[in-house]
Amino acid sequence: MFAGSTIVFDLDGTLIDTAPDLTGALNHVLTSEGRDTVPEADVRHMVGQGALMLIRRGMAATGAPVSEADLPRLLAVFLEYYGENIAVRSAPFP
Repeated sequence: MFAGSTIVFDLDGTLIDTAPDLTGALNHVLTSEGRDTVPEADVRHMVGQGALMLIRRGMAATGAPVSEADLPRLLAVFLEYYGENIAVRSAPFP
């Protein structure tokens, strides 16, 4: 325990619209697997329950579901790209 006050905000999707950058990261994964890209409007309905679920939903939307054995590798690709592009198109909600 520590003395003091802390305020924590979850900005991702709450105060900051991160869908554009999440779309970029998902589409990077999809194209690396030879899949079509997914429009941002569709990705907005896929977010929730974390990056693994987003990858599963993106793969299912562009062909066959992803193999569970491939998920760790695809997650690494997603996280590397997202980490390098986390605030390219994200912006505060109006």
